Amino acid sequence: MKTPLFITAVTIIFSLFQSCGVCEENKLNIGGYYKELFVSTKSNVTKQNFFANTQRLRLEFKKKIAPWQFNLTVDNEVLNHDFADKPDFAFVDSRRQNRTAFLDLDKVTVEKDHLYIKHTIHRASIKYYKSDFQAIIGKQAVDWGKMRFYSPLDMFNSIRLTDLEPEERMGVDAVNLNYSPDSFSGINLVYSQGKDSETTAVGLKGYCKLSTYDLSLIVASANKQKTVGFSFDGYIKDAGLRGEISYSKAHFDNNSAYPRMAVGMDYNFSNTVYLLFEQFYNGGHEEKNPFFYTFSSLRNRQIISLQKHLSSILASYELTPLIKLQNTFIYDWDGNSASVNPEIKYNVRSNVDITLGAQIYAGGETESLFETSSEFDVYENAYYFQLKWFF
Repeated sequence: MKTPLFITAVTIIFSLFQSCGVCEENKLNIGGYYKELFVSTKSNVTKQNFFANTQRLRLEFKKKIAPWQFNLTVDNEVLNHDFADKPDFAFVDSRRQNRTAFLDLDKVTVEKDHLYIKHTIHRASIKYYKSDFQAIIGKQAVDWGKMRFYSPLDMFNSIRLTDLEPEERMGVDAVNLNYSPDSFSGINLVYSQGKDSETTAVGLKGYCKLSTYDLSLIVASANKQKTVGFSFDGYIKDAGLRGEISYSKAHFDNNSAYPRMAVGMDYNFSNTVYLLFEQFYNGGHEEKNPFFYTFSSLRNRQIISLQKHLSSILASYELTPLIKLQNTFIYDWDGNSASVNPEIKYNVRSNVDITLGAQIYAGGETESLFETSSEFDVYENAYYFQLKWFF
């Protein structure tokens, strides 16, 4: 059965299920959003101008029949663009589920020079919930990281910091088991089936609460790396403090072993001002072949960054209750390059937001297509507009 027909059938069945009289007690919740994202930038390789306009309709179906919870999220996406003939399109292709997931639940129905249409099962999971035990099976998000920027322990479906939609994590096909005999400690086991043994991941996390801090100890095999790690997340008076430490042995790059560390602090200075600072050390950085890192989602998850020392700052200010100014700044100390991402967000209505922003890169100098001396010199500036309507 073709995926688009499957998606349509599932949508109709869920809608009929909602209207069924015997189901009124456990009503099916239907929500989602419509998004339009327009981007103007240049090719990272050819330096030619191009644009991309993404239109996405997301439908979310959620239902509870205690102790079970059902979740289905369907995306229908249209991409109008003029960069199909450029190497940059490789990253779009690298995110297809036939390359990243065990279950291929997306279908590209149109792939022409200026038009790309894809239908996707973004999330599909069944959750069993009790106070001391939870089990989730299906396509889901698994985030073990504590950091807002570079996270050594976010191993299952991490994101690129240069993504314009950092909230859109690719789902992993996983069994996620959590046992918590009390509200202060527990054990979390995740098994994520990949396309093959190299992309299959498994992790075990033990966690507890000590004073104002959440502590975690992690052992995992993911992204062709075996990792042990520790994280903490808590407060010093009114300031948030968090950190992650990991030690990994890679099954690539001559089986090298390396540490990674990140620490961060954030603070709300008033009702309108927020500041966040994080410092990242990456012993597993890789300067070679930066364009493979740029265009491959798997390679991006493996090495996290091209350079070793990176500082990140996020600052936001509520100009009015409806208008928010935000800026992120990342500095690469090894290559003397930087990324700046200013944004203006306007809450048009309670369920409609618009965002105007830019990604600006400075410093560094690309030596070749296969080697770089900085973190951000491989990227070109991008300017974007986003409209998002929730329902």
